[in-house]
Amino acid sequence: GGKQEFDSVYKNHMKPFFPDKTLSRYTRSDIDNLITTLHNNGRSNDTINKTVSMINRTMRYALQRGYISVNPFEHTAKLHHIRKEKISLTYDQYKKLYPCILKPMYQVAFEVLFWTGMRKGELIALQWSDVDFEKNSIHVHKHARYEGKKEIVVLQGRKKGIQSYYVEMPTRLRNRLLDWKKAKERVDGFSNEFYLFGDFRPIAPENLRRALNVALRNAELPHVDVHSFRASHVSYCFNYCPDLTIQDIAYRIGDTVEVCLKHYSFIFANRIGKYSHAIDSALEMLESNEENDD
Repeated sequence: GGKQEFDSVYKNHMKPFFPDKTLSRYTRSDIDNLITTLHNNGRSNDTINKTVSMINRTMRYALQRGYISVNPFEHTAKLHHIRKEKISLTYDQYKKLYPCILKPMYQVAFEVLFWTGMRKGELIALQWSDVDFEKNSIHVHKHARYEGKKEIVVLQGRKKGIQSYYVEMPTRLRNRLLDWKKAKERVDGFSNEFYLFGDFRPIAPENLRRALNVALRNAELPHVDVHSFRASHVSYCFNYCPDLTIQDIAYRIGDTVEVCLKHYSFIFANRIGKYSHAIDSALEMLESNEENDD
């Protein structure tokens, strides 16, 4: 994994900037120019810091081997870490995205993600035996991940948080999954041990990411990752479902209240103005009660 990461950074950032020449001819200005170039090309501070760090490791190795007498890039100051603003899809954005998802399987997959908030690995590990249409629920108790470069394994339990939970399906999702199951039942050898997405073996997480990126481009929406659908679901429940408390939402996604508040409860535009209106309404009621008492 470390070698693959180094090769990627070398190919994309280091090799184009550092032409073949004697190592001793590089100076501090070379690394300064690289940082400026990467910054002007829109690279994040984290990416630039990673690149500089790997260049330093390379030059330290050259120093140890006696290829150079001094590392001119040593003690390069790190750029300040800038936290990225968390982005999730609003319901209106999701409605725009859905018809741009090209294949039915991925349409169903993102329906599950948006209307349940489960994690990507949990989605991929779902089998039809986990879906109970009579009780209108999905049992989440497994997760899938890569082992090695391409091998996908399904593991019992969840990666984080509560190890097993049931999530209720809204009617829209239940009907969509019923139709999807009817379509899959025509596949030879179908059984409840089939995966919802991938039949005999689960689909690769990379395929899910690619399908999302294509749909986002076609819908002309800002980039989000697959995990953002978890935040989208929590925010949808928080903003549009007044009967659900934050405790209810945390239970629904198999997580804690603290995590929901810290990572997933984004404030959508429809909340703006409601706070001051609620305070004004409460004040008017109190003042009215005081006048009646007088």
